[in-house]
Amino acid sequence: MSRHQPFDERRAFGRRATDMPAYVRASGIAQQPCTIRDISGGGAQLEFPAFSELPSRIWLLLSDGTDVLCEVRHARGNRV
Repeated sequence: MSRHQPFDERRAFGRRATDMPAYVRASGIAQQPCTIRDISGGGAQLEFPAFSELPSRIWLLLSDGTDVLCEVRHARGNRV
């Protein structure tokens, strides 16, 4: 029987810490600034300056002009 430490990484994709500015836009809300705190092949963690309720689908606008359609999976406080 194997024993796991409490915080073993079990994600399918490794995450890379970042500090990348971006914006989020979606139907029914004004464009909002955010910071991409970590990113992986399967997702990203966004941090907003304040709590922000978002719809389940958002557009993430990267600083290089790329738009990525995203599905919100988890939200806690000002992090999505």
